[in-house]
Order: sequence, then C-alpha cells, then structure tokens
Amino acid sequence: QLACPLDLGCHSVTGGSSGPIIASFLLRAQVSIGQALSSGAIENIAQVVLIAFKQGCSAITELGGAQPGDRTLLDALHSATLRLENEISQGSGKVFSLNEIFEILGQGADQGAQATKDMLPKKGRARYLGERAKGTKIQVPEQWLTSFRPSSYSVG
Repeated sequence: QLACPLDLGCHSVTGGSSGPIIASFLLRAQVSIGQALSSGAIENIAQVVLIAFKQGCSAITELGGAQPGDRTLLDALHSATLRLENEISQGSGKVFSLNEIFEILGQGADQGAQATKDMLPKKGRARYLGERAKGTKIQVPEQWLTSFRPSSYSVG
C-alpha cells in the first residue's frame, strides 16, 4: 500500500505524456513493493524503495525507450535512484526513516532535473526544440512531487 495513493489517477491529473509515464513508473514500483512485502524480505525499507525506484525507471525505459541522459523525466528519477543507492551504501547499515528516504530522493531528483539544463533532448516533445531547449531544465510535474511525501500515504 506504500505506493498505492501515488498511482491512483496520476495519469489523469498529470496532463500530456507525463501522466502515463509517471503512472507506469508508479505502478511498477508498487508491484515491486508488494512483492517485497509478501516475501517478507523487508530488512530495510530504504532497500525496498530503492528496488521500487529501479523497477519504476525500467518501466519508463520499456515504455518509451528513454535512457538517462536523454533529457527526460527519467533523468530526474534515475538521479534520485542513484542518490538513494549512494546514501544506503555509505550508511553502513543505517535504518533510514521514510522522511529521510524521500528527502534523499527529492534532492536526487532535483539534482537530476538541474543537470538537464545542458543536455540536448533526444526523446519526448522537447527533442523538436533541439538546441533551443538548452539552458532550461526539465519540468517535473509538481502535483506528482507533492503526492510523493510521507504525509500522503500510509504503510500497512
């Protein structure tokens, strides 16, 4: 149930192509979380969220063929995933709270979005802009980001 509130109606609230892309990410992440919960393999919730984000990123790649560096939403999500993975590996077994996990993910996503300023778009609608897209970062839908907060869901 961790991801459940996130995917409900996501594709209809977030217009354009972003809605189905984000919904695909969240649905795959939710399946991953469900599998972890049913297997009893939860030793560290940060690991579960990390696997969910990796699976969500894979769903986006499978859906539209985007790769990190293509100047898409995947750049923000991939950066968030790498940031969490790095924090876990440096944490020496630390148990992160959900607030800490989502703070780390938010910082990583922002860093990934900022990095797109200098990228030439290879996928998505921005690819038609070519060089004119440089100098601006990708837009991560705010309504999705605000739903991805610990106060927006419950575990259990």
